[in-house]
Amino acid sequence: MGNNKIRPLYSQLKGYLSQAPSLKSSHIIDNNLWESYNKVIDDLNTATTSDKYESFRIHPTNHEGGNGYLAHVDIATSTYRTNLAGLISYLHGEYFSEEIEPFSGTPGTVITNSQSQQQTQTIQTTVLQLQEKIIKKLNDESIEKNEKDFLTKLKETLPTVTNIFQLFITIVKLAKEFGVNIDSLLKLMT
Repeated sequence: MGNNKIRPLYSQLKGYLSQAPSLKSSHIIDNNLWESYNKVIDDLNTATTSDKYESFRIHPTNHEGGNGYLAHVDIATSTYRTNLAGLISYLHGEYFSEEIEPFSGTPGTVITNSQSQQQTQTIQTTVLQLQEKIIKKLNDESIEKNEKDFLTKLKETLPTVTNIFQLFITIVKLAKEFGVNIDSLLKLMT
């Protein structure tokens, strides 16, 4: 078994880490992230005809909503980043130790930090714009009580939002909680 089977997977994992959510967001709800990661573990196990990478596999947590329904599945962001970085380091040590260490502070890290700062600024701008819109809507006498309660709770929750996906989930969850249908939600958000 040569490095030619492992290198693409190693590079793929480094790519995942460069785009991984920051630790500012405590949980990841997007199952594509851990499913893609776990698929790479399957591919590594196949390429090496062993299961020595199983300890790096990520197992999401199920969260139940009301009436025993599954509300959502998530993983801790720290678990995702730690397992991902650990697997990259393990592969580096096993197959690519003659190369520069992946976490040695090379320029790629600087680019990732810059992208992360830009993403943070984008979500902050979006949240501020949404807060301004909510304040205007709350002054509108024509909105119903449940819509007003929804907007008030959303306004209170916005400072904790760290990414666009989390913002979307928060809006949908609160809309459902306060009985705001999709037409009303569109009216309130535009």
